[in-house]
Amino acid sequence: EEEEEEEDEGRDAFIINTEFEGIPVRDLADTSLTNWVHHVQFVLPQGRCTWYNPVQRAEDDFEDEEEDEEREEPDQPEPEKGPPLLTPLSEDTQVDGQSPWTVGLSTTLGTQYATVGIHSNRWPGAHAFALDRKFENVYIGWGLKYQSGGFQPVIPGKC
Repeated sequence: EEEEEEEDEGRDAFIINTEFEGIPVRDLADTSLTNWVHHVQFVLPQGRCTWYNPVQRAEDDFEDEEEDEEREEPDQPEPEKGPPLLTPLSEDTQVDGQSPWTVGLSTTLGTQYATVGIHSNRWPGAHAFALDRKFENVYIGWGLKYQSGGFQPVIPGKC
């Protein structure tokens, strides 16, 4: 029963493999992205990593039982779910018809010494770098997703 519940909820934690030996640079530089996975939770459309039910109210909020009966219960929203941890990047959805990630090498002259970098096309500014067993993630940006049309403010009407 516990295994079935875990499958429904998805993984939200993992165990570090101390015997991991790393992946060769040529495999990490593969544009299929099958060797890269998400190791942190997905940002849901709500803007959070864990879903919050805005309709759920504490029992202390109600003063009278009569008022409770008069109020209609709002529809329960469907909980948002992201992909489970360790989902390959190859399963990410495309961004405006292009790959969600761009792969690159630090140098093409001596690939045995090169570092592999991937850059998010969905979250501009999100980068990951790897070499053997070492990796690092960095985000440098405004916290905004990519928008194809860009920001175009509404022209105010005449007074």
